[in-house]
Amino acid sequence: MFTKSFFPVLLFAFLGFHKTFAQDSLIQNTIQDSANISKLNIEDKTHQFSYKKLIVPASFISYGLASLSIKELKQLNSSTKDESYEVFLHFRKLAKKLEYE
Repeated sequence: MFTKSFFPVLLFAFLGFHKTFAQDSLIQNTIQDSANISKLNIEDKTHQFSYKKLIVPASFISYGLASLSIKELKQLNSSTKDESYEVFLHFRKLAKKLEYE
């Protein structure tokens, strides 16, 4: 009994909503953008691209690529690594000494 009266209502609702929610390419709805262009300051230089920001990363990348093939740079890298490890061991011994005092 409930299903016999509910089915036409459901069918009518489905067909009605189907037609109203169908996408029409001929009707163009103007949607207001959330970004207000008049508030944007184009003269603001803080977020604009600058070539000065590429100097340091480009130099590090160049050094890294050069160290792959130049023998002297490989030697400099390994000696720097060894020295930093020696300094680390020295401070580690000092920290252990201070920990138990």
